[in-house]
Amino acid sequence: MKKLFLFLILGCFPLAIFCQDEDSTKPKKFLIGFSFSPDYSFRTLKYAGNNSDYLVKYRDSIEIPKFGFTTGFNFGYIVNKKLIIVTGLLFSDKGENTIRLTDFRTLTPDPSIPKYLSFKYHYLYIDIPIKANYFLINNRTKFFLSGGISTNVFITQKHKAILEFDDGKIIEKTYVMQNRFSRINFAFTAGFGFG
Repeated sequence: MKKLFLFLILGCFPLAIFCQDEDSTKPKKFLIGFSFSPDYSFRTLKYAGNNSDYLVKYRDSIEIPKFGFTTGFNFGYIVNKKLIIVTGLLFSDKGENTIRLTDFRTLTPDPSIPKYLSFKYHYLYIDIPIKANYFLINNRTKFFLSGGISTNVFITQKHKAILEFDDGKIIEKTYVMQNRFSRINFAFTAGFGFG
């Protein structure tokens, strides 16, 4: 009985070591990660006829870029040690601001009318990128080049009006707008980095 017990213990022990060794050296092919990036965005307006050039010129004179962000989850597939294919599901806030518009009241001062007015426009999207990261391997640092395309699905537009009064009071109002923007947009992406 003791010989049978010893045979089972010694016979199974190498198998357990072999299985553990095999699992620990198996290379991983899939990656998952979280990302956040600050964005600096603006828009381009095109003339659509019917004296729209006046409106485009006016908006170009009062609107400025806005800081936004993109955040979400990324998924990667390791093709080899130099190439990774990446996709993801991201939420982004793009848009523009207006400059602080000065006193637009009539000649008779009215404290119920704001002295200054400004707007912040937010365009909310779900982004689905697909890109390739190509690594230029060095001894201690890995540099990479990145490029691809992103499908951007428009969700909604919000804009915030900021009203400033003579007495220093500030009122902020947020509006949700349903405009006739394209529901699906495409953007090319390119970048580089190191780690």
